[in-house]
Amino acid sequence: MICDDIAFECVQFFGHGLHPYLVIPHPSIIRLLMALSKVRSLYLLPDAATCPIVFLYAYDKILMHSLAPSTTIIYTTIMNHCIENPEIRNLLDRICQTIVDHGGYIDPQLTIRYEKDQFTMHQSGEVSGEHLIKIPHDLLIPYHSVDLDVEGGKIIIADYDDSRTQAQKKIFEDVIALYNTTPIFENHYNNNPWLNYEKHHQIVALLLRGRSGKDLSVIRTMLSDRDYKDELALFTFFKKRIIHTRINSRSGAITEVVLPLIEFLRHHPAGAPYENLYGEDIIGGQMAVRPAMPVPDSDECYTSYGHIDALEAYLHYGFVTQNVSFVRSVPLHIKVEGLGSFAVNANNIPLPAQDVPAHLQGLGHYLPQIKYFEQKNAVRLSHLIIPRANAPVSLKRVLREAIIAFGRDLDEAEIKAYIADGEQQLIEQNLAFYSELASLTAFSSASSPLVQDLERIIACQRHIIEFYQTNLM
Repeated sequence: MICDDIAFECVQFFGHGLHPYLVIPHPSIIRLLMALSKVRSLYLLPDAATCPIVFLYAYDKILMHSLAPSTTIIYTTIMNHCIENPEIRNLLDRICQTIVDHGGYIDPQLTIRYEKDQFTMHQSGEVSGEHLIKIPHDLLIPYHSVDLDVEGGKIIIADYDDSRTQAQKKIFEDVIALYNTTPIFENHYNNNPWLNYEKHHQIVALLLRGRSGKDLSVIRTMLSDRDYKDELALFTFFKKRIIHTRINSRSGAITEVVLPLIEFLRHHPAGAPYENLYGEDIIGGQMAVRPAMPVPDSDECYTSYGHIDALEAYLHYGFVTQNVSFVRSVPLHIKVEGLGSFAVNANNIPLPAQDVPAHLQGLGHYLPQIKYFEQKNAVRLSHLIIPRANAPVSLKRVLREAIIAFGRDLDEAEIKAYIADGEQQLIEQNLAFYSELASLTAFSSASSPLVQDLERIIACQRHIIEFYQTNLM
């Protein structure tokens, strides 16, 4: 269970009549063991115990409950880790200690690994509660409350606004130090698509056409500025390290905050979502993640960045994945003769659960927001999703609802004909988009890894679209 061999010792203590159910080892021994390994917690294992009981070490005090006369003490840091670099280890210990000191929780079975210039999280056994990590909301620093810059390839904290607490500053500075101690930010700077296709204007223009939304609007604005690169590097770097959430209250304002530690969880469609915990026994609120190990024969824990396809994973988060179950359509217009037109955006904005009518229950993220504009005789959809076989009729159900939104008196045969027409145009326009992107990539002089990334994404998206065209239309 313990990867840090230096921080592992077992010492057997025997009670000598002090109390039949209480063992108190000599304080000097405890302090020595703590000092040698920077111990933050104790695992006290009574004889024949099947589960450890965790007692936190705080300054010179050790909190103990009644124990059996013979007790094994195994000590370790708060977070297990397989990391050789002492500077990285120290920064991780500091971050974990700050979280625990302010009422957070890190499960003893959670281990951090650092391999190939990235952190991952792993579960070495059964967790003791429902969650792997709980981080107090009061430690989450709003992203826009910090003025950041880039100097010499490192992230620099220029200033904070006046409302930031010392605890927020402490954990944020340790997090930034961790980025600067490792090549993580440098690798992002060198490999992010928006930062590396800057000289390939046609590719960038087409990629920007592939999705809608606020983030791409920000990127579009930054790309128009000759001095954009550092600002864009920071924006895209923190994109997968921040979350929009309500701090300390379900009714609080939605705030964009930086996630310490939890950001090491990589994305998987079946990963555990982020959770906000509020309640009488929680001061303020907590950001939490449950255990999820969806990859067979792997102990790595994953979170979910939401419902994203291969292109969105690349454009928004900078990584390549083919582990997706759908393609979100590019923004487009569909003209249906005798009915009207559809204006399809490419936002990740499903219809709120409380607004979903009974006959559309179960569609989840496949169901977009749909609105009819009478003056234009057009229906606007926040998105359309081309599914795999796991949701074979989801697109047909959504198109049916969009057709009904026109308010016409249509029979079933007419509705089916309009659905088929809409499907055909949707598939053709999406295939045309990826064919154009493939042709630009083929003639690009961009570096080989970037070209290979785009080729993999194009192949993945095309495969799903063509499968739908062949098997589900």
